[in-house]
Amino acid sequence: MPVFFQTCGNPMKMKSPVRRGYLPLAIVGGLFAFTVLYFYQHAHAELPGAEGETAASANPSGHVRLGMAIDAANPHRSAQTALDEAPMQNGMADAATPFNAGEIQRRLRDFFARVNANPPPSRAERDAFAARLLASVDGSAEARQAVAEAYRAMPASQAMERDMLRGMLVPSPQGRALVLDEANQIWASKDKGLYAEMYETYFNLPGQATRQVYADALATLDARGTDQRTAVAALNFIGTIENDVSPGADALKRSAVAQMDSLASGNGDALVRALAVQKIYRLSAPDAAADVAVNYISRGATSPLVMTTLDAVASGDVQLSPTLRSTLASAVARPSASSAERQRFGEVVGAGQ
Repeated sequence: MPVFFQTCGNPMKMKSPVRRGYLPLAIVGGLFAFTVLYFYQHAHAELPGAEGETAASANPSGHVRLGMAIDAANPHRSAQTALDEAPMQNGMADAATPFNAGEIQRRLRDFFARVNANPPPSRAERDAFAARLLASVDGSAEARQAVAEAYRAMPASQAMERDMLRGMLVPSPQGRALVLDEANQIWASKDKGLYAEMYETYFNLPGQATRQVYADALATLDARGTDQRTAVAALNFIGTIENDVSPGADALKRSAVAQMDSLASGNGDALVRALAVQKIYRLSAPDAAADVAVNYISRGATSPLVMTTLDAVASGDVQLSPTLRSTLASAVARPSASSAERQRFGEVVGAGQ
């Protein structure tokens, strides 16, 4: 399947744009593709539930990836491998031939029915369908309209299908415009069940959201019952204000830091709290971020928080002060510390420190 998006920023002093600029979209592009793969695999198999394998984790780029053991325990994998790695056949040589606009909605229904069947389509078949769909979107306004209508008709309960469709559309400018329009429609309709998808789209297409969307994302973090995916997507989206220098941006950043501090200081999901701290790091000068890190870790070290902090030290977002070095050493020495924390500590700080 085509890849475009990578699944999610004086304390207000901006960092160097060279060190802190966003990754090129071709790299950042993996998020949608990984989300698609994640939902695709989960449609067919339960994955191991070990915390280190199934929890999302922050990476040094300052964004979030879902760290699943994708290949584990997939009952279809052995049978599917040969199909996935085989060359396209069975009439798929014309993969770039557009669909007729009138058949697109039926084609999408049939494709997603197969995705949910046993066995699902091979990788070659998925790629061929995606190529034809993209050729259709690029080829005519009528086809784009048909895809947009099908996309909009998918309810929030079809998260897998919606994410797969996004992944197929975003490699082309016409497809990205369609995906952005759907995000704008979600915002206009206030369909909170689709807010995670909306935040993910705005995160990957920076500069397209209004200040009102940022304010709503901050409120989402404070809302009861916000699920992990929506909270992570909102935090990643809020983090894009890091490079905002427009009028009013400083006030928005101060509001964001205050809201994320409240979230990080609460008793919610450990991953979400760690990601909130990570965004505070990125909105702070490195020396100030070191004091922030000491404060949060001293209050209660968790594996996501320790790993996030070590990654932030490695990336330069957080200065490794003597106090932070000592605090991290104590954190990885606690009985509940994971082997991954200790290994990362050795890589970043030095095993002999």
